[in-house]
Amino acid sequence: MTNINQIHVGPDGTFEPKGDFFSNAEDVEALLALLLASNKDSLTIHYHGGLVNEATGVEVAEMMKPVYEAANNHALSFVWETGLVETFRDNLLKINDTLLFKKLITWVARRTAQRFGGLHAKGVGEPVTIAEIKAELEKEVPFADYDSEDTGRGAARGSDIAVTEETLDIVREELEAEFEEDIEIDEEIEYLLAERDESFAIDSSEKGIFSSLTLARKLAKIAFRVIRRHVRNRDHGFHCTLVEEILREYYLADLGAWVWDRMKSKAEMMWYPNAGLIGNEQHVGSSVLEALQKLQQQRPDFKINLVGHSAGSIVICHMLRTIAERYPNIKINKVVFMAAAVRSDLALAEIGNHPERYEEFCFYTMADSFERDDVLVPFVYSRSLLYLISGILESDEVDLPIAGMMRHATQSAPFDSGVAREWAEFILNQNRTVLSDSTVLNPGAAQGRVCSAKKHGDFDNNLKMQESLTHILMS
Repeated sequence: MTNINQIHVGPDGTFEPKGDFFSNAEDVEALLALLLASNKDSLTIHYHGGLVNEATGVEVAEMMKPVYEAANNHALSFVWETGLVETFRDNLLKINDTLLFKKLITWVARRTAQRFGGLHAKGVGEPVTIAEIKAELEKEVPFADYDSEDTGRGAARGSDIAVTEETLDIVREELEAEFEEDIEIDEEIEYLLAERDESFAIDSSEKGIFSSLTLARKLAKIAFRVIRRHVRNRDHGFHCTLVEEILREYYLADLGAWVWDRMKSKAEMMWYPNAGLIGNEQHVGSSVLEALQKLQQQRPDFKINLVGHSAGSIVICHMLRTIAERYPNIKINKVVFMAAAVRSDLALAEIGNHPERYEEFCFYTMADSFERDDVLVPFVYSRSLLYLISGILESDEVDLPIAGMMRHATQSAPFDSGVAREWAEFILNQNRTVLSDSTVLNPGAAQGRVCSAKKHGDFDNNLKMQESLTHILMS
């Protein structure tokens, strides 16, 4: 049965059926016929976040329909189920519950913390006990006090610097010796590693033989990266940085990082060309673009708006690139990003560097103070999903600039050059950006510039955000 308000994207971005809902090329033709005959002169296409299941995608589509209809727009949602954010939450919990992970993070936290000082009012270089570290790890938000401005990581940036760029290599050698000492006196680490069957605990010269030196070097490398990130202002808080570096070294497969890569592939593949393809083999996005091109050929003044939440911003970037390459006569009116999970380099390449592709760009995201307080997994990862994406899931660079993270838009070191600075200049120009929670940050803000979302997943279901969307799409 044709649904004129939803387009369902199947495997590899095609019409291939999967799950309880599906669309086909005939649905797109029916949508075109309806828009050609409609008395409405605007269409808003909504792209939900990527890490949701099919049922949630449908719920979002149904929720957003009256928001866009209130602006006298026809509402169309792409439902592109790709996975679950629960995958990351559940896997983080499972990893955190293992004795091996608990031991590794305790060791690395202890040896790292004593380089900075500040933990429990200890000075730089003072010993930190295992008991003190374990007590912090049992808190819902571990090391929260340690992350404050005047303690903990701040000691690595103030006048009493324990580590500098010049002394990092010396610190690495010291760490190896300390970790080897920790390992030598531990009675269970060899058995925990054997259960996990990880190659990092094995001496390559004698296969199957446990080597404390090999493991010590690995742990020193992790601690070294944690310290270096603090020194270079590229950390995500003390505890989250520890978690990120251990996961990046040993647990990416267990975390399910492949889900994120698969989702990004689908966001791109739905726009692949349809030449030579028939039926359900065709790519959904390109089929819709072919219909939109016909629509504006017959109704030149018909407006097309795009709204993307979280990973929906990735879909929009690939859509705009495809329009520029293959459908240059399609005109886009307004583009709206909410809590954008797209990489800043992709957003800059397809949005910031090409303002001719649309009439107006609007950007809603959380201020970094709220981003840092958006706890993804209590006890395990105490920052937002965007922080996790930046710190782990985009594996080619740690602390990779993400478009929706205002942390990367400060235009000060270390984000005072390159992609981060260029994207910041773009979103902070022409009054494009609204920071949430605006009811706290900007009381009395004008209509269309209000959003009270305090969590990454709350933008499309936030009443103030919905009211702002309706307002800006009417203007």
